[in-house]
Amino acid sequence: MAQEIKYSIHRSPLKDADGNDTYQIRQEVGSVLNEKWMTSHLKEHNNLMAKYIEQALLVIEDEIVCNLLSNNRLHIEGLGTFFLKLGFREQTDEEGNSVKPHITDPSSITSDDICIEGVGFTPDKQFTSRFTSARGMHFTNVEALGYSKHSNTYTEEEVRTRLSAYLDRHELITRKHFMGLFGFKGYTADKWLERLTTGPASMLVRNRIGTSAVFRRRPTT
Repeated sequence: MAQEIKYSIHRSPLKDADGNDTYQIRQEVGSVLNEKWMTSHLKEHNNLMAKYIEQALLVIEDEIVCNLLSNNRLHIEGLGTFFLKLGFREQTDEEGNSVKPHITDPSSITSDDICIEGVGFTPDKQFTSRFTSARGMHFTNVEALGYSKHSNTYTEEEVRTRLSAYLDRHELITRKHFMGLFGFKGYTADKWLERLTTGPASMLVRNRIGTSAVFRRRPTT
C-alpha cells in the first residue's frame, strides 16, 4: 500500500466574512481502477481463481441493485450501507428549458414528479477507521512549495455582470466556456453554476443538448 498521499491546494471561490481568501485541499487521484484490474490483483495476491472473483463481484452488484429497488438499504458489515437517492424529475418550462420543479404544496406531488437520482454510500466507522488511523502516511503537495492551484476570485456581482454580457452576445454558455470566461477550475466552475441555477434569485437554467449540459439566462416574468 502506498505510504504517500498526494494532495493539491485550491482557493475557494468565495471569501470569508472578513473578505479573506480561504483554501481547501483535495487528494490528487492518479488512476481510476476498474473491475478488470481488481480481478487481476485479487487473483495475483490472494490465490483466488479469476472466475470466482468475477462471479462474486457480479453477485454483489446484483444484490445491491435488487435490494435497493425493493425499498431496502443494503449493509455490508465492515464496509458500509448502500441506499437510493431520490429527487424531483426535471420539468420543461415555457421556454423549453429543463428545470427542477419548485414545490410549494406537498399535496401536489405525484409519482410522476419523482426520479432516482443516484446511489448513496455511508461507510461503516470500522471501514473509515482503516484510513483515519493509518500510520506512517506522508502527505505531499503535488505542486511546488508555496504554490496552490486555484481559480480566479470574483464577487457574485462580478460573475453576474460578466456572464450577463456574455449571454447578451450568445444564446447559451457551456461549462467549458464558463470555465474559460472566468479562468475557473472545474470544481470552482461547478460550484458557481450550481449557485447560479438554484434558489429564487437564480440567473441561469440548465438543460441539455445531446449529452452536454448547457446554461441559458432564466426568463424574466
